[in-house]
Amino acid sequence: MPHDMANPSAILAVADGTAADAGLLAKAMRLALLCGAKLELFICDAEQAYQLKHAYEARSVDVARRASLERSRTYLRTLTNTASGAEVPVTTDVACESPLYEGIVRKIRSSHADLVLKSAGGVDRPHRRTFDANDWQLMRNSPATLVLSRGRAWGKAPRFLAALDVSEEETAGLAQAILERAQSLATACGGQLEVAYAEASGSDSNTRQKRLAALQQLAERAHLDARQQHFLIGDPQVTLQKLIREQDYDVIVIGALTHRPSTAPLVGTLTATLVDALDSDFVLVRRSPAARDTR
Repeated sequence: MPHDMANPSAILAVADGTAADAGLLAKAMRLALLCGAKLELFICDAEQAYQLKHAYEARSVDVARRASLERSRTYLRTLTNTASGAEVPVTTDVACESPLYEGIVRKIRSSHADLVLKSAGGVDRPHRRTFDANDWQLMRNSPATLVLSRGRAWGKAPRFLAALDVSEEETAGLAQAILERAQSLATACGGQLEVAYAEASGSDSNTRQKRLAALQQLAERAHLDARQQHFLIGDPQVTLQKLIREQDYDVIVIGALTHRPSTAPLVGTLTATLVDALDSDFVLVRRSPAARDTR
């Protein structure tokens, strides 16, 4: 598949040493094959790094660090050797750094990855992975599009929902970026794409019509028909959750969390609520560098 601005060219899969790694690598290999992207598998031993920060003898620290890196290399070799999809070449890299999210961010920057896959780092009950502190930090700080997986396998034609904010001009660039990334991934996977926007109750009819037109315009650019568009009325945190639960989408594509106060109420709060409440995989997208406000 030829590359375009939304199509990933370098994919980074972040392993964590758990049983979830096999499924995560399978998704990454599928995307790399279908997008024609290079794939790198990475693991960072943050627990060992944290312990070594509190050690006093330099020689023992160096020995322990080298041992950690070698264990990680062995693990990644075993993981890639047992993975199906040998037609996808996989390079590997290891690190021993703490905190984990900072080690991952440094790797993203050095590898120039534009798509990063990572499993949710926590578990709150059997078979349900939750997002831990490092995941939340990555949502805010990853310089690349971030795929956070809850572990569910994607079918032959996975169903994607792009959750767009068409309420303000300042989020228009982000809405376009979300839609482009969602369409790229859905097309690569042979999946189905729908879009949704939730308009809070209480807006006047002119405002609603304006925002409905904005959603339709974005959808038409992506060649989506009326059946693939959802214009919801009501609290976005409630109406979007209801739609996603009813339709059981495999993947939700939405704006990444941000520290910017001007956009946090529009993007950050809704994203955090949906990510915390739903069991789908999430793709968290940032605006392209040229479109970002540098304030």
